[in-house]
Amino acid sequence: MGRALKKILTTVICAAVMVVTATASSSSKMIPVVEELSSSLFAGRLTGTSGNDRATHYIASLFAELGLEPMAGLEDYHQEYTQPARFLVDGAPQLAIVSAQGEESNSLQYLEDFVVALGQGLTNQGAVTGSAVVLRRVEQLKHLTTGLADLPGRVLLIPESVFEPNQNEIMQHLVTTSPKPAGLIIEADIGDQTFPTSLFVTFEELDNPAQLPLLFSVRTEAFWELVRAAERGSELRMVADYELTEIEVKNVVGLVPGRLEEGPTNDRQYVIIGAHFDGAGSTMAGTLNPSAHDNASGVAVLLECAARLRHEQLSLDPTVVFAAFNGEEQGMYGSRFLASHWPYPKDATIMINIDSVGAKKNDVLSIETGPGVESALQLELLAQSHKLGIPAEGGQSNGSDHRSFAEQGIRAINLIQADHSVMHRMTDNADVLDEEKLEQVVRLILTYLQGM
Repeated sequence: MGRALKKILTTVICAAVMVVTATASSSSKMIPVVEELSSSLFAGRLTGTSGNDRATHYIASLFAELGLEPMAGLEDYHQEYTQPARFLVDGAPQLAIVSAQGEESNSLQYLEDFVVALGQGLTNQGAVTGSAVVLRRVEQLKHLTTGLADLPGRVLLIPESVFEPNQNEIMQHLVTTSPKPAGLIIEADIGDQTFPTSLFVTFEELDNPAQLPLLFSVRTEAFWELVRAAERGSELRMVADYELTEIEVKNVVGLVPGRLEEGPTNDRQYVIIGAHFDGAGSTMAGTLNPSAHDNASGVAVLLECAARLRHEQLSLDPTVVFAAFNGEEQGMYGSRFLASHWPYPKDATIMINIDSVGAKKNDVLSIETGPGVESALQLELLAQSHKLGIPAEGGQSNGSDHRSFAEQGIRAINLIQADHSVMHRMTDNADVLDEEKLEQVVRLILTYLQGM
């Protein structure tokens, strides 16, 4: 086909897709899908929980309704893999002021007033009750750790003004020096927001012992309340009970074969449309993180793209693989697994990731590559978004599942329209989304696919 003719046909096809997407939006199921996935039935969809498992079956059932084909070697669209996970075992962590009589005189609220710092080298389990000492100047640190015989039984309070400019020095000293305090409490000024849930976990944590005691970050007002209580002679109680384990979970993967599958192998093309469906899960404090924006929104856009391809019988050259990833919040484990087990030629594949789109508070869609990556794919999508009248800008990030594919040599970008004020928080529900902005992402993806 001549270049001029192909260009004319592409323009016509793109215009047709714009009509299709415009008319189809009135029957869009995106908001209902977001509302379903962010309901209490799925309990925030934290990887490894029953709510997450229900979400895999729900998404797989929608793939089946749409008539997607399972990727070769998969049964019922489920792709199993193994990853590490961290769970609260026995209720929410506790932080309380204890009177001289041993009774709790004031209990702070988990996620509202404090959060447990988690990660490699940090303690996941423990119960500490002891007097407290305040690190007023970093120069005191050596004296405290060498001059106080009872430091192992005490809680060390570190104001933000001391910790922030000396963080590396303080942590290095506490890691390498004995004796250590029984617990660490660091002031964290986060304004009127709640603390986000800490989710990231690595395989290395499973095998490496903790080098630091329990470490809590505490809101400014509550932190200074603890300081005043300590100065009055009260003790502090810190309790946390997290379990680190290795779990078996699933991605959900289906596809629509393209026209090029019927021709020579060397001519075949593949497009991955991906979005993670796992969320931040329960807070273990009587509430949950609905995880609507992050990232039921991306899953809803993915499903809408698949639905319109099937219902409108749009025929594409490339094979389109729809991948709902698990484990993104803990370290992009689901996408890493699919990317490292990708069964098709990598140089014939592109990846479009959808993560946290449709926010009412964000009018601009960011089209991201990895840091330092110049991408023709990014430029093409930016140009297409401008033609469609969609406000968009280029960006760079390693913070979502596109990274997994870029690291495997697959051209990949991330579409994000984030409202960071709600992500990983109890306020992340469907009310923060604008359906027209979700529609813009669908329109951009389908128009781009038709023009390939």
